[in-house]
Amino acid sequence: MKLISRTEELLLLVVCRLQADAYGLNIRDEVEAVSGKRFSVGGVYVPLDRLVRKGMLKTEKGAATAERMGRPPQAVRHHQPGLGDAARGTGYA
Repeated sequence: MKLISRTEELLLLVVCRLQADAYGLNIRDEVEAVSGKRFSVGGVYVPLDRLVRKGMLKTEKGAATAERMGRPPQAVRHHQPGLGDAARGTGYA
């Protein structure tokens, strides 16, 4: 069994809720709205990276855009069976 921190748990729920809109800054904004706490960019990306290493999330590169100066956005997706259902069962998603 893989243990996760409260921040990681909150991030998992937010990724499930945002689904196709689960990008870094959207995730940070949603976490701040839900928790009422301010998060730095690193305060979101470090636990997201840990969740990717634990196999609970995966990342996907999107299409590069001029708005992002040619850099592709990186989307975050969950890929654990039933994770989305679990998030909905909490009343959060």
